[in-house]
Formats: sequence, C-alpha cells, structure tokens
Amino acid sequence: MLKESMYQGDAGDKEKERLETFSYPHQVSCMLLDDITFRSLLDAGAGPSTMLAEYIANGRGADYYAVDNGKMVVNGQDKFFSDILSEKLAQRGITVDVRNADICNLPYQDNFVDVVHVRFVMMHLPHDQKVAAINEVVRVSKK
Repeated sequence: MLKESMYQGDAGDKEKERLETFSYPHQVSCMLLDDITFRSLLDAGAGPSTMLAEYIANGRGADYYAVDNGKMVVNGQDKFFSDILSEKLAQRGITVDVRNADICNLPYQDNFVDVVHVRFVMMHLPHDQKVAAINEVVRVSKK
C-alpha cells in the first residue's frame, strides 16, 4: 500500500527536515531495545530517518533490515522513504538491507530476524491490513 505524503513542495521539505530533528521516539525505541539481546532487527515502516539504523548497525553491532513503502515529495519529485534511507545510510558508510516493501507482505522468510520494530505504522492501516501486518511481523520474527 502506497500512501501519498502530506509534505509537499518547499514547505514539505522544511517540515520534513524539522521532523527529522525530533529524537524522542528514537530515544524510546533505543531505551526499550537496550533491554533485549538480539543479533538482527527488522524495522518495518522505517521511514527516511537513519537514527535507528545507525544505533542498531553501529551502536549494537546487529544486522539491520528495513522496509517501507511510503513516499514523499523531495525537491518537487516523488521519492520513496526506502530510497531516501538507503542514500543517507550509504553517505554514512553504513551498508544494510533496505527495501521498498509492504508490511502486509514482507519479503523475508519465516523466522528471519530476532526482533521486528514497528513504530507509527499501525495507525495508518485499515483494520484488515492491521491483522495482516501483525501476522507478517510474527511470521518473520523468531519465536
């Protein structure tokens, strides 16, 4: 499912930059993940921010995987969050697996990762897709 971004044009670019400075949700995720032992994490609905990827890949030394199929307008052109995230991470020298994919149809095998991180995703899905997303998250996470 592809959603149109509410952030459009020059005003959208400025709002995107402003939102990327917010670190509180990231801090909460890190605080919760600090108590968990894992070697791999899938960030389902990763968005364009590199904060969690950097924490997982560099700070924790774990394998980081990310999916998102959202998009936004950047410099007047539609751009997928997954492409933005991949480019930013490459600029920082961080090599990870980032894919443009739907949380309701994750492109990974069963029991693929130790932890699946989902933040600010479910609220955007209709009920039937919430059920499908939860089933996919459970399917790819190790039990």
